[in-house]
Amino acid sequence: MGIKIDTLPPALRAQVEAQLMAEGVRVSRSTAVQSVPERSACADAPVLQPPPRTRNVRQPNKAEARYAAEMLRGLDARYEAVTFRLSNGHRYTPDWVVFDSAGRLLSCHEVKG
Repeated sequence: MGIKIDTLPPALRAQVEAQLMAEGVRVSRSTAVQSVPERSACADAPVLQPPPRTRNVRQPNKAEARYAAEMLRGLDARYEAVTFRLSNGHRYTPDWVVFDSAGRLLSCHEVKG
């Protein structure tokens, strides 16, 4: 967990920005400072960074994949491409949405096993 540079007192903020610039880190208003442990005798060891966050991409289940392979073959069908917001505040996302060549929505398909 980090803290934003904007929340630091001005004197400390100047010190942190100077140190980051000396290390070649580009400083922006949204830069968060991570607490870094003191380096020991292994100063040449690389600093491990957490992996970048990846977007959680949903995949069709077996029934939905089979439906697409058999029924939507040759069409521009996209999995969970559109979410409808209903007037009562609920949301509905159909399994498959079919588009025409101009990009207009043709039909929505809900698949049940």
